Amino acid sequence: MHTKTRLAESEFDKNKDISVRISRAFPGSTLHGHDFYELEIVAGGQVKTVLNGKEYTVGCGTVFFLSPADFHEYKYESGFDLYNIQFTSEAVSSSVLERLIDIGANKFTPPSDRFDEICSLFFVMRGRINGAEDDEILTRLLESIILILMKEANPACALKTSGTPDESIQRAMMYIHSHFKETPLLSEVAEAVHLNPNYFCTKFHEYTGKTYKEYLRGIKLRYARRLIIATSLPMIDIAETCGYLTQSHFNREFKEHYGTSPFAMRKNKK
Repeated sequence: MHTKTRLAESEFDKNKDISVRISRAFPGSTLHGHDFYELEIVAGGQVKTVLNGKEYTVGCGTVFFLSPADFHEYKYESGFDLYNIQFTSEAVSSSVLERLIDIGANKFTPPSDRFDEICSLFFVMRGRINGAEDDEILTRLLESIILILMKEANPACALKTSGTPDESIQRAMMYIHSHFKETPLLSEVAEAVHLNPNYFCTKFHEYTGKTYKEYLRGIKLRYARRLIIATSLPMIDIAETCGYLTQSHFNREFKEHYGTSPFAMRKNKK
């Protein structure tokens, strides 16, 4: 019987939308992904990490952003401080999170004064994390950190306003990004954002230019492509990780999307 090789999932309190912690030097970690979002602030020392198959050696002043479509591991850490913020798509405004994702960057190196601001905001969050009535404050602090990162990476993106009159569609997109491995039905996503399925289907296509199935399939296959190129995971495990019930279904959709089979792509390392 085949035993699936899993990407490890980190612990996260499902009763909270935001988690804040400080990590010190540790022996390393295995390749893993998350079903939530994460900001990792390198506040001291040096860190060697592999993110989506690309290796980075960075020091104080670097901030990493990871979504459910990313995977990483730590290969070596020595005398470092890592400030970690984990959060769900419900923790921040969908328009803010969408704009951060649109930048397409996982690694940020803001100027030292802006980095100091980010660290200061982190410690305010840390002091508020256990407050019973501090959820809105935590959300605003986290959004402030994200906006600082966006402004330094792409000022136009940070100032951009929403392109849709209905934020429900943006929240739906964030829901899909967070749950694509579970292959959510259109009706499930519509229910999650409190919209009629038919209305949601129409508005989603108007905003994205794609059908719901096309959008979901694109996210799944981009994630699969990263795993194929950057890892040695068996194809059957990659198919299951991306929410496909059968290897043949995965192979067929992958070839239709990329014009080559998963096996050929790994062989050629395109």
